[in-house]
Amino acid sequence: MFRQTVWYSLSAAASRILAYFLYVYAGYQFGPETFGRFGNQSTYLMVFMIFSSFGLDLWLTRTTSGQVLGQADFWRVVSLRIGLTSALTLPIALLIGLKVFGVAIWGAIPEALVLLSSLYFDHIGLTAGAIFEGRKKLSTSANLSMIRFISLTVFGASLLYFHPTLMSLNLAFLLSSITRACIAWIWVRPQLSGPNQGFQWRQLMREAGPMALLNGMVALYFHIDNLMIPELSSLSQAGWYKSAYVMIEALLFLSAGISSALFPYFSKPHIPIEHKAMQANIGLKYMFLMAFPIVFGGNVMAETLVQWFYGAQAESFSETATALGLLLWALPFMFANNTLVRFFLGLHWHRAVLVRVVWIAFLNIAINAYAIPIWGYRGAAIATIISEGSLFLLLSWRLNRHARSLRIWFWFGVAGILGAAVYPIAHILLGWHPLSAIPGAALFYGLLLWLLRLIRLDELRQFGGAE
Repeated sequence: MFRQTVWYSLSAAASRILAYFLYVYAGYQFGPETFGRFGNQSTYLMVFMIFSSFGLDLWLTRTTSGQVLGQADFWRVVSLRIGLTSALTLPIALLIGLKVFGVAIWGAIPEALVLLSSLYFDHIGLTAGAIFEGRKKLSTSANLSMIRFISLTVFGASLLYFHPTLMSLNLAFLLSSITRACIAWIWVRPQLSGPNQGFQWRQLMREAGPMALLNGMVALYFHIDNLMIPELSSLSQAGWYKSAYVMIEALLFLSAGISSALFPYFSKPHIPIEHKAMQANIGLKYMFLMAFPIVFGGNVMAETLVQWFYGAQAESFSETATALGLLLWALPFMFANNTLVRFFLGLHWHRAVLVRVVWIAFLNIAINAYAIPIWGYRGAAIATIISEGSLFLLLSWRLNRHARSLRIWFWFGVAGILGAAVYPIAHILLGWHPLSAIPGAALFYGLLLWLLRLIRLDELRQFGGAE
């Protein structure tokens, strides 16, 4: 399981890096305003995907960890997701048509429709991926994700090179979704050897419904800023923010592998909560140790990274460095919340998570509504930090009520202090030679962890042996 987790994390890293460089290339071709339009449209796609998944991904992962589905069951789930997407599309399209919102879509409706159509094929790949994770085949799920992003990068770079328009980039999404769907079906068929039991729809709604509502509220607080900036500020502000935000998203692979590996373990009812909490504690420790050096080192490197990535367009994307420097402070909370939410879902504590996420979602919307008209993308970044930090406070407090021996805040503080030590090293190395800053700071931090014996093989074996 540990090897699969490592491969899952590495493939997620490669996938996100490929996607990130495609977005950088698109930003270089488009400029901030058109890239802001793409960022807004792709965020709508993400929100549609989360809402129409109806919590089925986590439900499938949990269900298939203990039973084998049939092919008819697979297509029932896919059909349900497609139906939910269609039902969600109609009222949103009506509101956009009435110009209630959707500033970034009004001038590019054909492009938006092409991007939306990719979601119908994504449902096949995402359903297959959830089954692979439930069967503890993380390597297969990782390979499927790699296929998506490799094909997206190849299609996207090729189309943008010959025809640098928003339609080309959105068409690349559609082609890559079709590619993943075809391969996903070929790979998942051997896993669908069980009897076609059919689903008790009331039971499915009862089990997946709370996760659906939770995922919907998470989508609001996690993506609402990218939707609100064009409405309350400008497309250029949205472009600067989105170009920084995709850098943050490219880093979330560091927590994705750990969370995906632990969720089936969290879902097993026969394991005592204390044991599950200790596994979560180990995961959180290493997440904090990974996140804080990125926070401090990233703030040193922000302007240099923008210059590297955007080249001749660096001046027009100069505000991206400020947005990145702010958003990085939310990264430790994002890492932790990913695991904490899955921990509570594995314990079936849906209500405990949902109540807290609902409060945070409305808090985030309120802060964005106040801050974006005044400070633009800076206000959105501040709202993200406050929201992620508040959710972490609420979830960690609830966890400590049931497992008081955990040392979440201790590791948070230790990682913060050690991460701060990276700042002067990165600053000195950057002044000496820009290319030496990242590997040099990483080497220094790794040696520091080794000297303090904060990376322990017994913990890694314990974590890797979670079954």
